[in-house]
Amino acid sequence: MERVRKIVMISLLAGIAVVIYIVESMIPTPSPWLRYGFSHIISLFTLIFYGVGVTYGIFAVRSVVGALLVGKLFSPTFIIGITGGCVGIAVMAVIVYGLRGRGLGLVGISVCGAWINSLVQVVVAFFIFIRHPEIFMILPLFLLFAVITGTVNGIAVFSLNGYGQRVLGLENRFFPVEGAGDAQPAG
Repeated sequence: MERVRKIVMISLLAGIAVVIYIVESMIPTPSPWLRYGFSHIISLFTLIFYGVGVTYGIFAVRSVVGALLVGKLFSPTFIIGITGGCVGIAVMAVIVYGLRGRGLGLVGISVCGAWINSLVQVVVAFFIFIRHPEIFMILPLFLLFAVITGTVNGIAVFSLNGYGQRVLGLENRFFPVEGAGDAQPAG
């Protein structure tokens, strides 16, 4: 029964990530290449509760299905976004699992992931698509935007962390919530 429950939860998280991706694509941004990255809330939540492999699986589903549904599959923005997202998740995974979350909370980890994601996207855009050094002039705007959205996303994950432990009964050994050990899984 626990295996079925886990599969259902992961499927729900993937579906939620796709919906967030689609809704986010409809929200105007200060620049055509900027994204708020709200679907990364699901990435960090999945990383702390289910691990790196599941996180990359949900990221792949969200990226491919979301891009397919908004008409950007295999476009330059898709390639740039998936590259930045993969590296951003890797950095967050190193902080969570390699450093055991020492020194950074969920907000800090989210900001690091968003910051690296944005940096990698600009570098990939330069090397693959644009090839003009002037592209790096937008980097300060991207990195500032990443700090803001990473903070918002981190606060959301911080809130969801308590919900995941107390209500859903999920185990999170890196960022435990007081009183969550007695929680019984919902359903």
